[in-house]
Amino acid sequence: MTHDRKTRVFISYSRKDKRFAQKLNAALDEAGMEAWMDLEDIPLTADWMAEITSAIEGSDAFLFVISPDSAKSEVCTRELDLAIAGNKKVIPVLYRDLEKRQKTHPKLASTNWVYLRSKKENFKKSFPFLISSIKTDLGWVKQHTRLQQRANEWNHKKRQSLYLLQGSDLTDAEKWMGDSTVYEGREVTPLQAEYIRASRTHATQKQRNLTIGITLITAASILIVIFAILQWHNALENAKLASENAAIAAQNEEIALTQRALAEESAREALEKANEARAQRSAAQANVYKERPGELDTSTLLAIESMTRSPSPEAENVLRNNLSKMPVPVAQIKHKGRIWNIQNSSDGQYIVSASADHTACVWTLAGEKVYCVQHERDVTDALVTDDNSLLVTGSLDGNVRFWDFKDGSAQETFNFGSGILDIDISPDNRFVIAGREDGFISVMDIVRRKHVYFFDFASGPITVTKFQPNGEWVGVATKEGMSRVWRIFSGVPEKGSQHNAEVFSLVFSPNGKLMVTASEDSTARIARAETGRQTHVIPHMDWVEDAAFGPDSSWFATASDDKLVRVFDANTGIEKLRMSHGSFVQRVRVSPNGNWIASTGYDFTARIWDAHTGALMLEASIDG
Repeated sequence: MTHDRKTRVFISYSRKDKRFAQKLNAALDEAGMEAWMDLEDIPLTADWMAEITSAIEGSDAFLFVISPDSAKSEVCTRELDLAIAGNKKVIPVLYRDLEKRQKTHPKLASTNWVYLRSKKENFKKSFPFLISSIKTDLGWVKQHTRLQQRANEWNHKKRQSLYLLQGSDLTDAEKWMGDSTVYEGREVTPLQAEYIRASRTHATQKQRNLTIGITLITAASILIVIFAILQWHNALENAKLASENAAIAAQNEEIALTQRALAEESAREALEKANEARAQRSAAQANVYKERPGELDTSTLLAIESMTRSPSPEAENVLRNNLSKMPVPVAQIKHKGRIWNIQNSSDGQYIVSASADHTACVWTLAGEKVYCVQHERDVTDALVTDDNSLLVTGSLDGNVRFWDFKDGSAQETFNFGSGILDIDISPDNRFVIAGREDGFISVMDIVRRKHVYFFDFASGPITVTKFQPNGEWVGVATKEGMSRVWRIFSGVPEKGSQHNAEVFSLVFSPNGKLMVTASEDSTARIARAETGRQTHVIPHMDWVEDAAFGPDSSWFATASDDKLVRVFDANTGIEKLRMSHGSFVQRVRVSPNGNWIASTGYDFTARIWDAHTGALMLEASIDG
């Protein structure tokens, strides 16, 4: 038996390995498989257990991401035990080596591992071995999943015969169970074996009942023939009576036609009332959905349906409100890989994008591509000088490059032998700073076109570099959670806020007095910009991905994986506003006049909020 459905894969991982699990999830989806991972941090409740159990029971393979954190995770162990209880195909994937003398589950220890360690194995070269492990004996495994699901359904439905196997399904299942005794590594669960045996017993009994039924029908047919002869004699006598009744039937037919007309009129009125009721229900649902994050499209469709069935002021008001919040796209720019950063030119006439497809491109506001420049690996950042003379790009290939902004011709290349994670241009357009994977900051003179200074911060890869508005100080943040403020060329950095995990964003207030950092440790922290002294720690419920200041420096906004955009007073750290998305929020920006806040994230929407009230002003649906 063949099944055309996609192979289902369950990914068990520790929250510390979330980024790798997301990368693994995307790679499996691209390979044509249907991957499932607990992306939303479901609470440890009965509902959570039911959802996890259902996902594992429906999977063909169970991937366990091995790391020091997953090996001691109670949740991961519970998921592994569920997979073992269901005789699932368990494939250990080593992402981070275990600590010395750290024990792992006996099932993992006895099963061949797939090695995908970030610092020792090339993901693209090692990933095919994982696909090969999943596909080994895939036909038998898929049948195992299908029979386990049907057996569970039979058991949950109090073992009703309606849910038993029949015909070719039963024959295939018996052959499948027989194969499990021939080939090594194939194990049938007790519930599956009981389900197949019960199906065969029921099929045998059904066949016996069919044979008895045919015999009884044959005997009944003979009796019917005898009865028919007797009835023929009665029919002759009834013919006369039927003639007399014909006249009465004609009168009754006229009465029936009248009653039918009345019934059709009643049915038409009932249909109109039902249609009106459905229209009212759709209008009410549209009114509810328009207030929910990410449901503006659903609300609009419900309002249109209501207006189509039976126009009403309520549905019209919802439709008008929604249409006012749905911007019309005027242009689209597209890369072949993820876009890491976009930036406007200072005159507002061009957009610059940096992408994982190894290019940075310049576009007009109409969406027309002016040109693209090429690197050997991901372009992590691309910026334009204020006078529109130079395009500056940084890449994981270790190069910072200067390009003529008018035509994209190459001007200078600085090769540092280490991936560039972030760049920034000083406010006076004199210097470019670059944060490197090896922990160094490099300074390049734009006028002299030379590398003039470098400094070793010795605290992990530099994830963020940012000039203070006056250009005298530089903010630096690292993958290890450290932040520093550094007077350029002085070589003596001041210690800033210290996080417990990677810093994703560092921003200065426009007046240059404050610095805010956003981190994987689920906090945003406020510090004095020139001394680095921390003043406030603002906890969130999940990773803080981004931050942005208002133009008067009195407030700032954060974007977090807890699905919220929040506005805080910059001097006290007190929360002023909060706005909701339907999933992780990844980026937040504030308009130059401070009236609007823009945000986007995993719910596939970009949103514009009123910065004074938090009201949703626009919502645009996107594809990723």
